Amino acid sequence: MNKRDPRWSALAIGGLCLGPLVLGALPADFFDTGTVVCLSRRLFDLECWGCGMTRAVMHAIHGEWSQAWAFNRLVIVVLPLMVLLWVRYCRMHWARWKNRDR
Repeated sequence: MNKRDPRWSALAIGGLCLGPLVLGALPADFFDTGTVVCLSRRLFDLECWGCGMTRAVMHAIHGEWSQAWAFNRLVIVVLPLMVLLWVRYCRMHWARWKNRDR
């Protein structure tokens, strides 16, 4: 199945719809604990610009803006860009799936 196949677009649409639903269903503090996976933090003990972004996005999704801001201030840029890209991919795959018979 190549990426131009309409079945691929249907699968992509399903995944694109399922992702936000799963993140919304998880509790806001789901990623707050656990192992640090950032190489900058693990190897050099230095925070990079992306450190805390997963936690910040999760808290922003749940409307906890002050906690999101505390984890990473770039969430005000990253979250709108993520939503924009998500909408773009949804529209692209929807158009491809809609035009499957042509």
